[in-house]
Amino acid sequence: MTEAVPMRRRAAKVDPKAPLDAARSFCLQYRVGNVNGLRCWNGDHYLWMGTHWRHLPEPELRALLYQWLQGCTDYQGQEIKPTRRLVNDVLDALASDVYLALASEPNWLPGHAGEGAPGNLLVCRNGLLDMPSRKLQQSDVRLFATTVLPVDFNPRAGQPVAWLRFLAMLWPDDPEAIALLQEWIALCALTDDTSHQKALLIVGPRRSGKGTILRILRELAGPANVCSPTFASLGMPFGLQSLIGKRVALLSDARLSGRADVAVIAENLLRITGEDAVSVPRKHQIDWNGTLPSRFTVATNELPAMADASAALSSRFLILRLTRTFYGAEDHQLTAKLLQELPAILLWALDGLDRLRRRGRLVQPASSQELVDELEALASPITMFVRDCCVLAPTAEGSISSLYDRWLDWCRDAGRDHPGTAADFGKKLRAAFPQIRTTQPRRQGRQVRCYAGLRVRHVGDPDTR
Repeated sequence: MTEAVPMRRRAAKVDPKAPLDAARSFCLQYRVGNVNGLRCWNGDHYLWMGTHWRHLPEPELRALLYQWLQGCTDYQGQEIKPTRRLVNDVLDALASDVYLALASEPNWLPGHAGEGAPGNLLVCRNGLLDMPSRKLQQSDVRLFATTVLPVDFNPRAGQPVAWLRFLAMLWPDDPEAIALLQEWIALCALTDDTSHQKALLIVGPRRSGKGTILRILRELAGPANVCSPTFASLGMPFGLQSLIGKRVALLSDARLSGRADVAVIAENLLRITGEDAVSVPRKHQIDWNGTLPSRFTVATNELPAMADASAALSSRFLILRLTRTFYGAEDHQLTAKLLQELPAILLWALDGLDRLRRRGRLVQPASSQELVDELEALASPITMFVRDCCVLAPTAEGSISSLYDRWLDWCRDAGRDHPGTAADFGKKLRAAFPQIRTTQPRRQGRQVRCYAGLRVRHVGDPDTR
C-alpha cells in the first residue's frame, strides 16, 4: 500500500517566468530543519516520510505541484493558473535543484553525516537501529534510506516460540538448515548486502512450509521492499523493472515453461546475483542504470533446469531441502500466529546476522548436497561428465576423439537424447573448464588433436569426485 504524502500548503508568490525560484518555494513546504525533504536520486524523486524516504512517482509529484501552484499568486497578486508548460518547467528545475549525488543507499546525505555506518543502520518503524550495538536512536532525515521495516524494535521481545517450533518441524535433525535460513532472512530483510553473490532455492513437496517461509520473509522485510517476479518475467523486455529498489525478490511455485527464454533468464540472474551494473528498460521512462539490490529466494517443487555450461549459475544457489508435507493437516492460522511474533523474529534474525558477519560466508547444509549435485547436472551436464568420467589435471592429455566418444557413451547411459556434435562438446567443455587447451602432439608419426589438461579416466585412476 502506498503511503499518503502529508499535505502541506505554503502560500507563495511565484514568477511564472522563473521556474527555479518556483521549484525552491515548492520545496520549502517539505523542509525538515535545514534538510530538504524532497530529493531526486537516480532519475526518481523521493520524499521524507518521517521514518524513511519514499519513492514519489512522477504523476503523484505532478498532482502535488498542480495543487500547490493553484494556491499561489504572482507578484501582482493575480492567482497562478498552472499550465502543462509551467508544471514541466518547474519539474525540470526541481530535478536539477534537489539532485542527490549518491552512489548507493542507504547513505548519509552529502554534508549531513550522522552517527553510525549506513550499512549497520536498520530503519525500523520506531527509530533507527544500530545493528551491531542494538542501540536505537530517533529516525533521521539525514540518512537517505528508501526502505523501512514495518516492525518496532523491542529488545525485550523474547524468543519467537511458534516460529522456532515451526522450523523444528521442518528440519527436526538439521540445525545447519535452520541456521542458513536464519542468516539468509537476516541478510535479505535487514541489509542491502549483496557481496555474498548468492540466491536461495527452497525445494520441497506441496504444503511443506515453503509458502509460510516466504510470507514471513515478506512481512519482516516489509511488503514495500519486496517484489514477486517469475522466472518467465526475468526474460522479458521490462521484466527487471519490478526489481528496482527492492531488497527481496520472491519467486513462489517457480517453474520454467518451454516458452521461456532460459538463456536470457540465466544471464540476468548471473548479472544481478554477481553485483554487475545493469541497464533496466522501463515503460515510458528512461532506462534505470545501477546495481540491483534484490536477493532472490526461490520456492519450488522441483529443481529448475537452466542450461549453463559453465555451471556458474548453479554455483550461485544455496539450497534448503524440505521433505515433510502437511497436506491435509494444515494449520490455517499459522501465518497469523507467526506474524504476532515479528518483533521476536527480528531479534532472532539479528542474532543470525551477527553470526554471519563473524563467519563471513553462508554455509550450504550437508543435507542438501545431493540437490546441489543434481542442480549442477541439470544446468551443466558437461561438468558432471568430467566429474564422473575424466581426470582433470595440468599433466593430463587426452585425444578429442576419445573424450567425445566417452561423452556419447555417458549421454546414452544417462538417457540424454541430444549429445550434440563434437564442436558443441568442445564449446561447452571450454566454457566449463577454461584452463583446458587444444594441442596437436605427434603420436605414432601423425598429429592428433588433444585437450591438454583433460583425459578419460581409466581403471585404476583415483576417484577424485
